[in-house]
Amino acid sequence: MLTCCSIAVGVNAMKRIAIGVITLGLLTGPVFAQKISDDPIILDQQMKKKDREELDQKYRATLRRTDQGQTVTRIDPWQNMRAPTDANNKH
Repeated sequence: MLTCCSIAVGVNAMKRIAIGVITLGLLTGPVFAQKISDDPIILDQQMKKKDREELDQKYRATLRRTDQGQTVTRIDPWQNMRAPTDANNKH
């Protein structure tokens, strides 16, 4: 059977557990207070940073796709309108 002392030990253990849980709850409160708020200025800055990074990635990908080693051929749109040149006619 239960004696008076065993009941007191159980009550003391429950008090300790309850105090521990309450203390833990109070200590974790400030952690949630440090959460970044949904401030429009912060969200706007984050979106701008993300857009800049995406644009930079697209720019770098375009640079990689274009071949820097190729020479550009110049096209003369008036070549059919000019008279043929001879080596003898040059001044």
